[in-house]
Amino acid sequence: MADEVMTMPEAAAYLKIHLATLKRWIQQGVIPVAKIGRRVLVRKQAVDEALRQHEQRRRPPTPAKAPETGRPSSRREVRCDLDG
Repeated sequence: MADEVMTMPEAAAYLKIHLATLKRWIQQGVIPVAKIGRRVLVRKQAVDEALRQHEQRRRPPTPAKAPETGRPSSRREVRCDLDG
């Protein structure tokens, strides 16, 4: 069975990402390509493998921290001493 190949726009649509993101991933070596003249072809199998590797490297999300603004957040109780 021959490997299915896609053009860059087809690969970006397959991944549901912007074409510029795909180009960046290709430049970073995340997804290998084959260049034939001016045409750049992406193997579907290579895209699927890159996704599998990315899924394995992902860490669980960390809880978001409240930004330090120097002001009390709306969740804290604010006490004022007005007899001072």
